[in-house]
Amino acid sequence: MNVLCNWQRPDTTTLMAMAVLHGQTNNTMFAKQAVETARDTVIPNLLTYSRGDNVLLNETIPADLRSRELLYINISSLESGVTTTGCFSVEYYLEQMALVEIMTTLFIIMVWLLGIVFFVGPVMILVVEPIERMVRLLGMLMKDPLGYTNTKEYRNFMQEEEDFAEHSMWGKEVLDGMETKFL
Repeated sequence: MNVLCNWQRPDTTTLMAMAVLHGQTNNTMFAKQAVETARDTVIPNLLTYSRGDNVLLNETIPADLRSRELLYINISSLESGVTTTGCFSVEYYLEQMALVEIMTTLFIIMVWLLGIVFFVGPVMILVVEPIERMVRLLGMLMKDPLGYTNTKEYRNFMQEEEDFAEHSMWGKEVLDGMETKFL
């Protein structure tokens, strides 16, 4: 159940875009245009981008963003030794994930509640109530072992049993076949 409710494919858009930008910003003539195009199309949540000491995009990071809502990606080239750094806002993604988690939690709570309702009802009718009735019958037997069938308490007990069988969602045949009925 955990795998079905929590599995998700990781979003690699930002990683792949940074890898492509690392190569595209190698040419200084097209570097700024490549970053702007990527930001306008694929990665609108890119806030800052720099290649080495050359800052190609420097949008101010909103003050209301927490550190966990920022994603920094560094890509280094082994051949040239150049490092590109991008800062992304993942606030929207985290909000969507929180909404999914809340919906999943509500769904699981609903399933549990329905399971409890549909499980407790039959257990009460088929197990608990017959045992309670059996204990009451044994109490009558202890008071008067030979004449208990002639008492008003026993007649009320039998009437309750008939009423219970009539108003129950279980048929009389089902209730008559219970182990507690034999006693």
